[in-house]
Amino acid sequence: MLAKLTDEDIDYALFGISVPVNQESIRNHLYIVDKHDTLTRYTPNRMQRDLATKLTGRDLVLKYRQGGASTFFVIENFVKAITGRARIAIMAHDSPTTQKLRRMAEILWRNLPQGLQPPRGLDNAETTTYKNTGSEITIATAGSKNIGVGGTYGGGVHGSEVS
Repeated sequence: MLAKLTDEDIDYALFGISVPVNQESIRNHLYIVDKHDTLTRYTPNRMQRDLATKLTGRDLVLKYRQGGASTFFVIENFVKAITGRARIAIMAHDSPTTQKLRRMAEILWRNLPQGLQPPRGLDNAETTTYKNTGSEITIATAGSKNIGVGGTYGGGVHGSEVS
């Protein structure tokens, strides 16, 4: 008797790609550095909770400064990338902001418990890939040479400060 294989079964058999955990189990282990420079467990604020319930996937978000929108989008895209296959681009308007967003993603990954921390493949100044899911996140400065050229980002694109 033949069993029906899922896409995940085929990905694992062909490429060694698997989805190890679900989004909710990851969300309980997310840490950020807050405005007081303290490592703290991520708890969504009011704006972030509103975004989580109201986004449609094709949104332009007008926001106030320092409200947590960029934190929300980095976290949402990070969770998406480590729990399923996604190609994501996060674009900042300048290099210092790009570096802040990259550090945020690094802190999220580094502070996951070892059993939940997915192995990375490529991990450089712009792009990180996750071996278990086949996902890719590019965090770069808008207007940088060759950033996004030829890329398909079905997992999402976030432009910080209207990049």
